[in-house]
Amino acid sequence: MKRFIYTIACATILTMPAGCGTALRGDFCSIYNPVYTSPEDTEQTKSQADGNNALWLALCGNGHAP
Repeated sequence: MKRFIYTIACATILTMPAGCGTALRGDFCSIYNPVYTSPEDTEQTKSQADGNNALWLALCGNGHAP
């Protein structure tokens, strides 16, 4: 019985993300929105946002700063 419950729980967890997602069409450059930080953000959050924005700038390179 425990194995059955475990199997059902795992199946439920694995199917949950598929039901909540939104399918986006397009490439990274057309979908990505630059992330802006606030003074309340932690240094780790700011670093992650800066990294994502730098990737966008390097890949899309349209000359507009995020």
